[in-house]
Amino acid sequence: MSAAEEDRPEAYEDLMARADEARVEGKLRLALALYRKAADLDLVAGAETRCSVRAMRFAAEMQALTGNAEDASANARAVVRFYLLHNADPRELAAAWRTLALAEESRKSIDGEWESRRAWINMRELNARIGDEAAMREADAHLERLPEDPQP
Repeated sequence: MSAAEEDRPEAYEDLMARADEARVEGKLRLALALYRKAADLDLVAGAETRCSVRAMRFAAEMQALTGNAEDASANARAVVRFYLLHNADPRELAAAWRTLALAEESRKSIDGEWESRRAWINMRELNARIGDEAAMREADAHLERLPEDPQP
């Protein structure tokens, strides 16, 4: 194992911690840059893919919040696909569906509303199975705002 690979876990965790802190402080562009850097570091080192996917999910959230809707949607879809293919923990998958729903809402289009509604429904169903009442209420609040059948 090279020195770079040995240093990767500490560097990755440091970047993720700094990104989480920036997100909490409302520094969304900084958080996005740090999440991207963490994902890149993880991928270059050939490390555990779930770490990269976690960073990509947070990056997609930041992209949605900063107005980069198309990239947010593409990244969130990739995360959902990864978790579905790898039979992820239901909480991870529910978080991925939430990210996709937010990304699709940020597209501000009829297609975005439809995709967002589907993602919120999937997220709500998963959280109902695992008993996360707060997440179910969040999904319900979003579903109330979205049209029943936004497609023409």
